[in-house]
Amino acid sequence: ADLRFRNMRGASGNGVPADRNKAIEYYQAALKAGQTEAALRLARVAADTGDGAQAASYLETAAKMGADAALVSLGDLYSNGKALPKDQEKAAGYYSQALDKGIKVAAVRLGNLYFDGGAGPPNPAKAAFYYFQMEDGIPANALLTLADVVRDAKVEGVDPKRSVTLYERALALGQAGAAVRLGELYVAGDLVTADPGRAASLFAQSPDAGSDKSWLAL
Repeated sequence: ADLRFRNMRGASGNGVPADRNKAIEYYQAALKAGQTEAALRLARVAADTGDGAQAASYLETAAKMGADAALVSLGDLYSNGKALPKDQEKAAGYYSQALDKGIKVAAVRLGNLYFDGGAGPPNPAKAAFYYFQMEDGIPANALLTLADVVRDAKVEGVDPKRSVTLYERALALGQAGAAVRLGELYVAGDLVTADPGRAASLFAQSPDAGSDKSWLAL
């Protein structure tokens, strides 16, 4: 019985007639036999039916059995507020535990909380501290603001020159404001070698066309 849950799709009806109760029976048997994955499956079933407290209980069990990623799922439960009342402080606590155990995606979740203001007033500098632990996971809507705080040396231990890469990524994702920021850097020669031609090209990519001061400096 401890392995049957691996092929049991009764909760979704994928491959067999849908029978949630039968699926739960198999998952519970597998959990009693020490199958960590069963706790995760049971948590998913509970969350799908709106029983957030039960989902959290199974995720706690999975985490105690060594499924560190369950801590991220616990944070998500409290962060999104769908199956449990929203509690960003608890969410941050679970994400921090997950990050301490090496689950890097938890850094992105923490970055999101601080960037969006879910863990108090929006704090882009603190968000950047977490985002840079999994830089590929930085959401597109945060890149421009993060580049600004990095440029202004507000992120401890991060070279302001990294803002150039962030601006370039933001521009590649269609954020025209990044063209202005980069153009101004190339006008002033800050963090990059001064290049008026490059600056003019960048300003032309922005509907704002750069600031009047920047154009006059070319």
